[in-house]
Amino acid sequence: MKKFSSLFAMVALMALAVITAPYFYENVQVKPQEKSLILNKEVDQLLKYDLLEEEVQADEKPVTFEKRDIQVLASEHATKEIEVQEEKKVEVAKETKVEAKAVGKETPEQKRKVETTQPVTTKAVKTVAPVKEDKITKKTEVVYEEIDFKSETKNDSSLEKGKKSVQTQGVKGTKEITIEVTYTNGKETSRKQVKETVTKNPVNEVILVGTKEQALNCSGLAEDKQLACLVNKARQDAGLSLLNSDSNLNHYASIRATEIVDKFSHTRPNGQAFHTVGSGVHGENISFGYGSAQSAHQGFMDSPGHRANNLHKDFTRIGTALKTDANGTKHWVILFGY
Repeated sequence: MKKFSSLFAMVALMALAVITAPYFYENVQVKPQEKSLILNKEVDQLLKYDLLEEEVQADEKPVTFEKRDIQVLASEHATKEIEVQEEKKVEVAKETKVEAKAVGKETPEQKRKVETTQPVTTKAVKTVAPVKEDKITKKTEVVYEEIDFKSETKNDSSLEKGKKSVQTQGVKGTKEITIEVTYTNGKETSRKQVKETVTKNPVNEVILVGTKEQALNCSGLAEDKQLACLVNKARQDAGLSLLNSDSNLNHYASIRATEIVDKFSHTRPNGQAFHTVGSGVHGENISFGYGSAQSAHQGFMDSPGHRANNLHKDFTRIGTALKTDANGTKHWVILFGY
């Protein structure tokens, strides 16, 4: 109750000040509107102070304040209406004191307010140094390289077998190569071939290889062997490969020489063809009456059919035989095989 008594006393003093305000400002040139503003400021200033609250006993009940309207006349031109509406409940508390607070400081009402703030997320900002651009330059280089020549061979029938002769000397060629070189900050980082031009073609080497067989010497051989030698000599002169003496064909030729003494024919005495005498027989030359191998060979070479057998390019083997009958007549046999 003392608190309210003090409050009403202050209000009464303020009202008195309002009533007597014209007299205080009588000798001062103040406009009515300005007077009202000054008084309003003074009233507001007085209301900003709280009263010292006495101790509340534990057995006291909460006090409810009534709603009051207070009208204060500021001047004949302006009035300020102050409406005080308070309805508070004071909780009973032992030995609780509330000290008066000066203007501009927190009131007990403000202390009960809870302020909430949102967390502030900060991100570290990386400082990125400016990127220095690489200096790239390109240059062109021209180099020359040799081109190797190739070697090729040709058979030469006029050259003895086993001998070689260079017909054309090989000469290397040259080519021009253009290369693009890339430098990064003054250092070589890559090179690429962009062009290739042949400035000189190579000349291939040509080597002649002799195919001519060494001249055969048929003298001093047995007459049947001498006949085979003469056939090879004729083949050599014709540029053909020599025939190899075959033991089987020699044996079959001996059988046929005996048979033609009895019956001179390519048909055997049993009526079968000559090639049935043995396996691998594909050609036959027979004659009689010639006294030497040389004359017998010449007789074969003068006969087209016999000559064809002697110079057959596909034959690879030869077998010969000689049989003399009771009258001393010589019978000659040559067998050919692939």
